[in-house]
Amino acid sequence: MRKLFYIVVIVICGYSQAIAQVGNYREKNIVSVNCLNLVNGNLHLQYERILNNPIFGAKLSTNIGVADLGLDILTYRRKFTAGADFNIYPTGQGKVRYFVGPAFRAGALREEFQNSFASLVIDYSYYSLLLSNGFHINLGTSFYLSFQAAVGIGFFNARNKDQLQTLQLDDNFAEPDGILAFNAGWRF
Repeated sequence: MRKLFYIVVIVICGYSQAIAQVGNYREKNIVSVNCLNLVNGNLHLQYERILNNPIFGAKLSTNIGVADLGLDILTYRRKFTAGADFNIYPTGQGKVRYFVGPAFRAGALREEFQNSFASLVIDYSYYSLLLSNGFHINLGTSFYLSFQAAVGIGFFNARNKDQLQTLQLDDNFAEPDGILAFNAGWRF
């Protein structure tokens, strides 16, 4: 019985220590932009709310294709994506913190096929289920940086299915999907 008592005390102390680490980071709102997506011609804006328990955060994001830079980094052109993440911060909030959690993305993209016989443009709608993790750094009390990577599976559905028959491609398919982000923002 005594061992059980000590285990309960240690768990409560650890939990209260995580909550106490909020310190100067009482600002619960974070607005950021993904700098890596700017290279692809996409504007990726994010808003995260740290919940009353500083171990949890809920993030909403939108990603809009604004320019075709012709860099051919990706094989498709993003038109629009909306997403939601649920972040778990095991050690609460602080200067440098790790997070992990599920992420969901849904949107539309365009892919162009070109060969010597034909040039086709195919529009897709899709959704992705991912496991995200990363860490954030608070520089000062307001400036915010984060690094995020996620892997999962994406489910794609072609909108113009008749063009896919020309290439003998499936109109519905699943393939690995991922997120790589370097975010800079403001905490308030």
